[in-house]
Amino acid sequence: MEKASGLDLDWYFQYFMHSTHQIDASIDAVAVGNDTLSITMGRPGAMPMPVDLLVTYDDGSTQSFHIPLVMMRGNRPLESNEVLLDDWAWTHPTYSFEWPVTQGIESIEIDPLRKTADVNRKNNSVRFNAQKTQQFLRH
Repeated sequence: MEKASGLDLDWYFQYFMHSTHQIDASIDAVAVGNDTLSITMGRPGAMPMPVDLLVTYDDGSTQSFHIPLVMMRGNRPLESNEVLLDDWAWTHPTYSFEWPVTQGIESIEIDPLRKTADVNRKNNSVRFNAQKTQQFLRH
């Protein structure tokens, strides 16, 4: 698998075979202000995994993001419309980033293609409506 992917996957086998950690990524906070989208994600399941994230804007257009792990020592090939963000360190339980926006946000979703075995998909997405403030904080 490592030869085919070109990535270091020792971390994955160590976590999968020698821990009881689960795959569970979450969207913990979202704020839109001053033409900037701020997103904070968490890892409640404690197993580090790279994250694919999809932001859907009010007009239906989308922006895809990929967040690799430091211990992968690289990233998978990106799609043409996908943005590569900074690595997520396995030692950090949360990850935050900002992105410039010029319109409202309809939804944000982790793993939109459902490629990971996330144990709690209820915390993977946030939907907004036009009348609602563009803010979200998971309790």
